[in-house]
Amino acid sequence: MSVRLLEPPDGMNPEGGVLEYLRVWIDSGKLCMSVADPLPDDPKENLERIWAMLLSDVIHHVVDAIVLETGDYIVEVRNRIKSKVSECFKSWRDTYSGEIITQDPKEELDISIQSDDAVELIRFFHDSKDYHAVVFVGMWIKSNEEENTWGNIIYDVATMISDTVSSESTKEKFKFRLLEHLEEFIENPTTDSYRGQYRESHNQAGDDNSE
Repeated sequence: MSVRLLEPPDGMNPEGGVLEYLRVWIDSGKLCMSVADPLPDDPKENLERIWAMLLSDVIHHVVDAIVLETGDYIVEVRNRIKSKVSECFKSWRDTYSGEIITQDPKEELDISIQSDDAVELIRFFHDSKDYHAVVFVGMWIKSNEEENTWGNIIYDVATMISDTVSSESTKEKFKFRLLEHLEEFIENPTTDSYRGQYRESHNQAGDDNSE
């Protein structure tokens, strides 16, 4: 099996610069992450809400892709993911994470691959006008575990971000507030339209037009 990496999504505006904020991949069975810290021009006191907004955008792109793949109702898919995120939130379970790379925001974040079966799941960018995401969806559809798995992934990413961008003394509070805001944004999306650029079966759905 060869490494599967995601290309940046279509439709980004290069004028004014493009910055990548997040990359997430599975490598040797562990969830790995490359994250931009600090985010440009974002006050620290709002950081939990900002990351919750960005992760909720990822969720809505995932929902859009699952709906296109399965034909299920968007509300049902979204609620199944939200239910799993909420379940993990209440359990406050540990996260089985791999490598975490912290970098200043730049056009493309670095990624470290150790095995030949690594799969990239999320890339998230910001240009001068919008946020843009590309996600890899479909690996768990045949086992009917797609929404549950993505709920777990989002919870783990939220935990990894909290552990990385906040101080040791504040990371538990940061994680709690991030997840609180995330539940809010899942229920109330930041936009009414998530346009998918859905690609070949069970490959990747690149979505833009978040903000």
